[in-house]
Amino acid sequence: PRSTRLKTLFPYTTLFRSRLTQAAILGMNLLTHSAALLVLARADSLAAFSAGQRAGLVSLLLEAQAQGYDIGLVFCGLNCLLTGALLLRSPGVPRALGGLVAAAGPVYLVGSGLRFLWPAAAGAFQPAYLLPLLAESAFCLWLLAGGPRPVSPGPGGVDSLLR
Repeated sequence: PRSTRLKTLFPYTTLFRSRLTQAAILGMNLLTHSAALLVLARADSLAAFSAGQRAGLVSLLLEAQAQGYDIGLVFCGLNCLLTGALLLRSPGVPRALGGLVAAAGPVYLVGSGLRFLWPAAAGAFQPAYLLPLLAESAFCLWLLAGGPRPVSPGPGGVDSLLR
């Protein structure tokens, strides 16, 4: 039935939307980075500002870029949770790999939350980012090595693999 197919597609469309949102945020966020470079490169057109004011503006723009990046990581965290859940449900995928990818999600979410809600603790949380590095590297290497093993559908056909 149609409702069953929609339920099956929901995680995939949500996965796509979270990744697309992250890409859009990071893409727009590059403007603040390039604006900082423009302030440095075109000091002559900003002669009305002192060197200290220009340096302060560059610092502000780079801080805005770092915060924008952390906003993008919220959507990366959601994406990792969804991807990990799908990998855990998928036949032919090592369960440890799905678990690692899913565990990377909360690291991104907590790290971004700390940056905005408790900035003093954000630095102490930095070593936790080793988990997403390990998870994403393992996922990439697994895909490069051949990815999922072929799985033959059971008596229920392909639909039995999607449940």
